[in-house]
Amino acid sequence: MTQESEVAAVFNGFKIPKSRYIKEGTGHRFEDGKYERKELEAGTALLREDDRIIEMGAGLGVVGGYLAYSKPTVELWSFEANPNLIPHIEEIYGLNDLGPRARVSNNVVLTEDDLPETIRFHIYGCYLGSSLFDRPDKPRPSVEVPTFAWSEICESYKPTFLLMDIEGGELDFLENADLSGLRTVVIEFHPDRYGIDGMKRCKRILRGAGFEPNKELSTRTVWGAVRS
Repeated sequence: MTQESEVAAVFNGFKIPKSRYIKEGTGHRFEDGKYERKELEAGTALLREDDRIIEMGAGLGVVGGYLAYSKPTVELWSFEANPNLIPHIEEIYGLNDLGPRARVSNNVVLTEDDLPETIRFHIYGCYLGSSLFDRPDKPRPSVEVPTFAWSEICESYKPTFLLMDIEGGELDFLENADLSGLRTVVIEFHPDRYGIDGMKRCKRILRGAGFEPNKELSTRTVWGAVRS
């Protein structure tokens, strides 16, 4: 268990450990609920006691971890492609006593029938913005990350709640994923990656699958949507 002296911030009782990813003096962003605010608001409002969350793009582990912490019967399976973040996510789960209800895997989730064993992932100096897409003008270091099949997740885990922030990979995922088992989707769109038309395509796919955004919890680039 991480010692109390290593806590950087506390949000509604949820402890966030110190790390090189949280700069000195920025803990207040977590404590004030400003970090990923819309995802936290939508997720908290739409989460049910019996939900099984799949989180794609866990980042520091704060959003998915907090949702699991907020309801002690919820289960969480997070996926994060950046291997450097896995120890921080595991630490945050341990610090908040999430126990066997929460786990994290260092994989990229894909929907193809014939998966490649690995896929290249580009890591930015700051963990924010790291993604499957490189910037030709500013190339970044990259790693090969093992893949995991969405169909296998649906079959073995039976998720009901999808939490997704994968820096532009959501369009490819939504175009090929079976969403039939899900009740709720909280998703951040990235039109800087695939344009306004791509974001509209994401929204059409979700609506076509029966999901309607909650207007009070959604913005142009973040949706909290429940199957109607």
